[in-house]
Order: sequence, then structure tokens, then C-alpha cells
Amino acid sequence: MEQTRRELRRKNKRRHLYWLTPRSEIGLLFFVLVGFLGGLFAVFFRGIYLPSDYEADSRKIESIANGSRPEFSDSSFTPIARIYEAIGLGGHPLLAALLGYLLASITLLMALYIGRRRTANWLTVVYLLSCFFFAGIYLGQYSKDVFLLPVVIVLIVLPSNFLWDAVVLVLMSGAAYLFRDYWALIAVAYLVLRAITVRQIRLRYLLGLSSIGVVGFGLAIYAVMGRDPNHYRTSVQGKLDAATFIHPIDFFAQPFSGLVDIFVQFWLLLLPIMLPFTAGVLYLVITCVLGFARLMPLQAVSSRLVWPRASSSEGATLRRAISLLVAFTAVQALFEPDYGSVLRHLTPMLGLGVIILQIMRTQRRAEGWKLTSWSWSVR
Repeated sequence: MEQTRRELRRKNKRRHLYWLTPRSEIGLLFFVLVGFLGGLFAVFFRGIYLPSDYEADSRKIESIANGSRPEFSDSSFTPIARIYEAIGLGGHPLLAALLGYLLASITLLMALYIGRRRTANWLTVVYLLSCFFFAGIYLGQYSKDVFLLPVVIVLIVLPSNFLWDAVVLVLMSGAAYLFRDYWALIAVAYLVLRAITVRQIRLRYLLGLSSIGVVGFGLAIYAVMGRDPNHYRTSVQGKLDAATFIHPIDFFAQPFSGLVDIFVQFWLLLLPIMLPFTAGVLYLVITCVLGFARLMPLQAVSSRLVWPRASSSEGATLRRAISLLVAFTAVQALFEPDYGSVLRHLTPMLGLGVIILQIMRTQRRAEGWKLTSWSWSVR
């Protein structure tokens, strides 16, 4: 009798605790609120606990938008400043910060509740909380990266037909034209990966092909532009004062050294294990964050789980998110001069990880995957 009472007490306790977990709708809403308020705290109190360097680009955009300075040598700031000026936020940094953060929050919520999902697992919640926090830091200010959020939003709402990917390509072309040329390369890589992932492909092959694609881009830069394959990363490092430089590999003559460099850096962006050794042990946290932000979503699409059908809405959205996340990583290996810039520019893309984690959470396990581990794709 006493044992039965204990079991009943345990069951009741577990039932009560269930409402505090993300596996319940109320629990997930609680963690969403915690994450949102945490990011909002980062927006309002960033200047207290972060160095002023975190707002260097923001101050440049603000000075153009409010008319105190016509433009900078980096002309990419001007179109963004004009947009802020056009919507009446040129002299209102707090309102501009709130606009960027709210847009990022809406993007994360759309990704979280994709397919009318109302619950999540602990991994997704931890990922989501970090997304809110970094959105508050990097997007809660005048920022170029705020205007990349529509790419993720459109990716979520597009119908499943492959032709609708043209809309994503148009937005990427707009980003390339307005302020970041390398988005043209991301568009090319996205289109190739989108075609490759129509059938479920094994993760190791997807990343292997992407690393080869990085080398292909490097060869194109050398052959067409007449520059070293890693030129666009190393050429700006001399102008920066950063402790997290991505140090180039220069043991060989060009272009071989540059090709080896961008190939290795692609894999180190997935797991930046060298960062603590180059910038100090304190940067171990950044290493964990970057590795978590990229590897967790990719691990979720491993061949142990079956992807949704490519013709379904969720299947198309999943493949678009994977393609954009991997394409973005590949191009970052060519252009990003330091890990701080890597994390800043990755922040608007973090919603892609939430999409992948949420969709794959409810997928069934692939039967007999070990028997076909040599195969290119998963049947």
C-alpha cells in the first residue's frame, strides 16, 4: 500500500513538472518569454557589459542616417543608412534597435512554430535562448544584418514548388547589390545545394561536396579575378583590430596555400577548435557557441532520421534551410576575417537552425541505415 502511494506521488510530481518543460505548450511559451526578455535586456544594456567595438558599424550607419557624415570609404553602409532614414529612424537609435530585435524575434517564432508545432525539446530550447540573446546583441542596433532576416522569413512561408526558390534568389541578389557582394556567391551555392538535396543526402557527403565547392570558388577567384583564393579575407585583416583573427595557412606558394587555407577554414567554421589557442582560453565560450550553432542543426539531419518528402511543405522548407545554412558557411570561409564577424553575420541565419531542429524532431528513424552507410543518399 505504501509503495503504491509513493508511485502515485511520483506520477503526480512528474505530471506537475511536465508543465515546466518545453514538451508542453505552456512550458514552451515560458521559455520563449524568458528568451525574449533576455534578448531585450541585451538590447537595453549592451553598452554596460560589451566593449564599444560591438557598436562600431552601428555608429557608422547612424552617422550617415542622421546626416552628420555623408558616407564612409566602405560604401555598403550608405544604402542601409538611407533605408533607416527613409523609415524615420535615422536619429532614433533605440527605436531602430527595437525594430531590428522585434523582426529577429518574429523570425525565430515563425521558425519555432513551423508546421503548427506547439512544443519542442530541450535542445531546441537551448538553441532558441542563445538565438534571442545574440539577436539582442547583434541585431538590436543599426545593422546591415537586420535586412537579411526577410530571406529567412520568405524561406519559411514559400510554397513547396521548386520554382518558388526564385524568390529567395532575388532577395539574395538584392543583398549582394545593396551591401554584401558575396551574397551572389551564396545564391549560386544555395541553388546547387538545393538541387543536390532534392533527395536526402548523407551529411558527410553534403559537407564534403561543400568543402570542394569552396575550393572551386577559390579557383574561380584566382583564375577570373587574378587574386589569391583567400585574398578577400586576408586583405581586410590588416585594417582590423580584433583578437579573434582567422589566421591564414601560408606554408605554400599561391594559389595552393590559399586553396588549402579556405578548405581548412570551412571545416574550422563548423567547429572552430583553434579559436581558444589563437585568442585565449576565454574565447572557449565563443568556440562552443559557434560549434553549437552550426553543428546541432546539421547533426539533426543526419541519415539516422528520414527527411520529409521533398514535395511536402515541410520537406521543401527543410531542404531550403539546410542549403542556405551550408552555402552561407562555405562562403564565410572565403570572406570572414575574424570569428567575431563570423558570429555577427551568422546571427540572422540562426532561425534556419530552429527550423531544422523543429522539423527533424518529429521525423521517424531510418530503418536499416547502417546497412547502406556507403550509399550516396538515403532511400
